[in-house]
Amino acid sequence: MSKFESGDVDAILGSLRTAHGLFKHYRNAFESNALWQEIKLVVDQFAVPFTRLFLATWNRIPELERLSKEGPEKEKSKEALDNAFQILLLCAKIYFSLISQELPQVFVDHLGGWMEKFQNLLNYDNIDLHSDNDEEPGILSSLKAQICAIVTLLAKKYDEDFEPYMAVFVEVVWKQLLGITQLQQDDLLAFNAMEFVANSLLNYKCRSLFDRENVLESICEKIIVPNIQFRQSDKELFEENPDEFIRRDIEGSDIHTRRRAAADLVRASTKHFEERVTKVLTGYIQFLIAEFQKDPVRNWKSKDSAIFLTSSLAAKGQTSRHGTLTVNPMMDVVAFAKAHVIPHLGSQVEQNVLKADCLKYIVTFRVQLPRAVLLESFPAIIALLDSPNTVVHTYAAHCIERIFTTKDISTGQFTLQPADIQPILEALLANLLKPRRLSGPDRENPDGVLEENEYTIKCIMRTLSYLQAHMLPYINVVVTGLLNRLAFAVKNPGNPRYDHYLFESLALCIGIACRAEPKAVELFETVIFQQIEVVLKENVDAFFPYAFQLMAQMLEYRVGEIPVFYLQLLDHLLNPALLEHEGCVPSVVRLLGTFFDVNPGQMTDRLIMVLGMFKRLILTKKFDHEGFNLLRPVIDKVPLERLREYLPEIFRLFFQRLSTSKTPKFVKNLVPFLFFFIVRHGPQVLIGVVDQVQTGIFGMLMEKVVLEEMGKLTRMSTRRLCFVGGTLLLTESPDLFGGRYDNWWAPLLEKLVKLNELPPEKEVAEDLHSFDLTADENNVSMPGLVATSQNQLIFAKKPERDVTADRGEPRQFLAQQLAKLSANQPGQVAQKCANLNPDVRNCVMLYCQAAGVNVV
Repeated sequence: MSKFESGDVDAILGSLRTAHGLFKHYRNAFESNALWQEIKLVVDQFAVPFTRLFLATWNRIPELERLSKEGPEKEKSKEALDNAFQILLLCAKIYFSLISQELPQVFVDHLGGWMEKFQNLLNYDNIDLHSDNDEEPGILSSLKAQICAIVTLLAKKYDEDFEPYMAVFVEVVWKQLLGITQLQQDDLLAFNAMEFVANSLLNYKCRSLFDRENVLESICEKIIVPNIQFRQSDKELFEENPDEFIRRDIEGSDIHTRRRAAADLVRASTKHFEERVTKVLTGYIQFLIAEFQKDPVRNWKSKDSAIFLTSSLAAKGQTSRHGTLTVNPMMDVVAFAKAHVIPHLGSQVEQNVLKADCLKYIVTFRVQLPRAVLLESFPAIIALLDSPNTVVHTYAAHCIERIFTTKDISTGQFTLQPADIQPILEALLANLLKPRRLSGPDRENPDGVLEENEYTIKCIMRTLSYLQAHMLPYINVVVTGLLNRLAFAVKNPGNPRYDHYLFESLALCIGIACRAEPKAVELFETVIFQQIEVVLKENVDAFFPYAFQLMAQMLEYRVGEIPVFYLQLLDHLLNPALLEHEGCVPSVVRLLGTFFDVNPGQMTDRLIMVLGMFKRLILTKKFDHEGFNLLRPVIDKVPLERLREYLPEIFRLFFQRLSTSKTPKFVKNLVPFLFFFIVRHGPQVLIGVVDQVQTGIFGMLMEKVVLEEMGKLTRMSTRRLCFVGGTLLLTESPDLFGGRYDNWWAPLLEKLVKLNELPPEKEVAEDLHSFDLTADENNVSMPGLVATSQNQLIFAKKPERDVTADRGEPRQFLAQQLAKLSANQPGQVAQKCANLNPDVRNCVMLYCQAAGVNVV
């Protein structure tokens, strides 16, 4: 800060760049007391000299400007002027960072001075500070863009402090927008300025500023319409870099583009002035359509603007997952689709941008479009899958994929039914599965480089998921196409999302075919194992998790002896080095568990190695849950006599974790496992094994772990397991009833009743068909359907098995068990129940009445 008054421009710029680098993280940092204390410390020492530097630099501008035009050393003065604006720009960036979390009092006290200078800078112009590069902003344009960002932040976050300056800045920014060129160099300024105007339109306090004659009309004519135009730079991106165009348009990374800002401005202007703005803009839409119809070849950009403007004006509530749920009541999106969108999909006008526009319109309003309209559009959309243009065939695949997830708002049923697709399914699959080569043959790829289009493969996955058994006649064709893609992907792993959807599609094919005919698994094993061998031999570790999950899925359809080609992979699976690939851990555990589920007898000689892997997992905080996942099928399927010698060591590991590195996650997994053990082998075996570790330690386990955790269980399936297991412990253990742990009988019964009486958790049923790797605009994904870092295949998930299914309704089961215990121990159960909490006792009586039993 001492350099701010040195007069050394290089030193000042260096200090400001350092400060900007240090303070920039305040913009997105998570709020905390430590952060605010740091900002306060910075502001207390930095704000005053920083403000002086800003004011002093601004005050030098008139003289520097005069010397750059009239002085004896014009070039040197121009450089000095440019340096002065570099200082002002860095000051503006630092100011934005320092007020991002809260508005410090020192800036509140001097807000008038800052706002006056910002206003002056927005009104300032000097051609020497303009850029001579059409694509890169000049220093003055960058400074004005930063000031617009600052006043937008002030208006949004500190509206009371900024309110006295709002009207002035609305007028100043408005004037800026009117003078901005269509060149790319002014894109950021245009975006930030429109964002400020949009925010002002949303603010009810500013309504009077716009509710004047011709103001809104001028916004529509002079700001919105010019900025929605498809520019030459957009066309170049569409043709030369289609992947980037798609990323911006479909995935929403166009957040700082003029078009996005203009669309936001449309939506903002309709919040308080919907009827007025809609009337004006629909007039422009009609004009643009008429211009297109005069000369469709030359005036195609007019229709592009019309479609974009219609979408922006009509869509009110929208997400990427569901499309537009609410529309502007003055806009007839169906009529527009029938007149200008559906006909163009199959028209002979060879303008790919318009084809893409029409496809996107259908995606946007798919929920609003009737079944008949969607069906009418389908043949043309399928034909566009074969378009040589990357954007068009990608949008076509995206459009079909989204339609296959679309549900009727009123009924919740899919808008289209599988029977609707059946007549055109063959054409759909032919175009989806057609290999598309991006380049000619080379040494590594003699057939050329295959296009790995994630939207196409996602559409294949969604088609399989949507049509299910209707796909059976075409499974061979689909599998052949997928395996060709897999063979290429194994040699050229690249796009993770493409790879994931590819394996999901294979998992769907396995599931669809094998559910209809389990013996079909032999055919899948024949063709898929060839690729799995390549994956393992070539050490394509990115595909290991997928390969193991597909193997587990196929093995689950096997009955009896496990084939040799599975067993030959066991040594590879049990290699400790494999666990170093963290992404493989869940899939390795899943596959090993499946070996035990299918034929535990063939795993007997590998049991020690499996338990060694369990030990490694259970002692790590990150993967202890996978240790439980591996141990469950072992406990479930291996005969107790074969297991008994290993059980004390297993439970020693549990107590080691509880004593040295107990975590909530470990306990959350341990308690259900204990009850699972009881359900499979009975309470006395559990108590005996636990007390082998240390005499009497089962009581501590009950007090410190089991009873404490039971009230925290959320999943209904876990609650049921613990309730049934707890009931068996309560009623079938002589040690707990009248024995050495008798003091825990009543507390356990109270916990069981309270567990049963807990309100059911709201569990959203897994809609596997809606699975998506991406979240919507609110970062919300379907529960349980987000691909984890371990690359879980949703469509190869292991079916959950309820080990308590034969126990009936839980409350009835508890009542029947208590009655059975009471019959064996007359009077004792009733006496213990008489000492229970009255509420618990009443619940037990109600359970018994409902079950038709008595406790005596």
